[in-house]
Amino acid sequence: MASDTHSQTIDQLVSSFAVIDRRTSASCNDLNNCRTLWNIIWSCFATIIACTWVAIHPNIADDDHGLIEKTLRHVEVTSLAVLAPEAIILWAIRQLIVARKIKMSYKTTRGWTLTHGFFALMGGFLLVDKRNNPLRTLMPDEIESTSSAGDNIDFPDITEEEIQDKSKSDTLSKGLVILQTGWFVLQCVARWIQRLPVTELEVVTLAYAVLNFVTYALWWYKPRDVQRPCRVLQKSTVRSRAPAYVTQYPIPAVSARRGHGTFNQAIKIVTHVAAAVAAYTLVVLIYGVYSMIGVIMALIRLAAADEDIEYGDTRVPSFYSGPLSGNERLVSALAAGVVAAIFGAIHCIAWPFQFPTVGEQFMWRICSIAIISLPALILLLTGRWVKGQDSNHPLGLRSSFGSILVVLGLAYLGARIALIVEAFVSLRALPIEAYQTVSWTTFIPHI
Repeated sequence: MASDTHSQTIDQLVSSFAVIDRRTSASCNDLNNCRTLWNIIWSCFATIIACTWVAIHPNIADDDHGLIEKTLRHVEVTSLAVLAPEAIILWAIRQLIVARKIKMSYKTTRGWTLTHGFFALMGGFLLVDKRNNPLRTLMPDEIESTSSAGDNIDFPDITEEEIQDKSKSDTLSKGLVILQTGWFVLQCVARWIQRLPVTELEVVTLAYAVLNFVTYALWWYKPRDVQRPCRVLQKSTVRSRAPAYVTQYPIPAVSARRGHGTFNQAIKIVTHVAAAVAAYTLVVLIYGVYSMIGVIMALIRLAAADEDIEYGDTRVPSFYSGPLSGNERLVSALAAGVVAAIFGAIHCIAWPFQFPTVGEQFMWRICSIAIISLPALILLLTGRWVKGQDSNHPLGLRSSFGSILVVLGLAYLGARIALIVEAFVSLRALPIEAYQTVSWTTFIPHI
């Protein structure tokens, strides 16, 4: 019975959109200057997919992972980019900072470029024994120390072109994405110039387009979707020292693998509890709750720069960005905060728009303000919370900070989801002028 009701609701929704589509097409005197509802939806959907999926440059997955596991990992990161694109910006900024440091360290001795720095940071070098069995991911600091210690490893002299050959993205594909995104932005600007209405969905898409331009710029030299790392042969079985690069800027407050496991243990406990609940809950509910918890934990890990590498790992964590000093983390957080404010401000473009109801307009305004202010507040509180993990602050105070972070994370995700949902819901009552296309001939100079 419930399924029948659900099916009827979907049919009614589809029928209503079809009626709107036919009514709009019929109201246009010149069909060449009109667009349908489905044209609007498809244009926005294609732009968001092109922006988000292609802009994501994940770290290298485990060498033993299959295509499905690697694809799911990419979907996980892309989902986070849709719900919290500012977090991806923060990750990209941090990786760029560390990649530049790696480049400068080996520019003279090995002629490394920024591409080499990104490749090493994303787990591009895998140490193997004489039987080709994986030993561990080789971190940048180990390259000179291990290769100079009795010729312990046979390190390959890999060129930038060889690294880019492993990448699944080239100048052509990047150019196509930029062209698609640029064309969408140009259409929005042209509509404003000609005083044609822009839909809320197009405003949301524009915000994604702007942020992904920034992401693409930050990761321009980072190889994309590298499937397998470069294998480095270890000639001897003598265990080298733990990489100093990993511990160059120790973060004891969040480094669970160095005896301070409060943060990571909490994440593991929450994840395991979610998995246990999943065994006794409806499948749909499980997926929703578990995914939401996963997104919140990923946001907190990104804000705290918590992802770390254990000696012996054969891959770097999904959101690993390398060791950062306190000043570097502060600069990256401030930069990400500015970008987040710009992302939220773009949603404020729809502030004076006519919404189907006053309540929907009020909700849009509140959520727009929320996604401007909450990211900065979350970053600030995360810094305070991380500092308090190994301090003399009472346990209750530290727990309160953690609880506040989760609540703010939920509020932020709620605001993001509300804006996305409203962008689609508002399509039910668009003004007729919203279906009129741009007249490009008006931009051509003439006598």
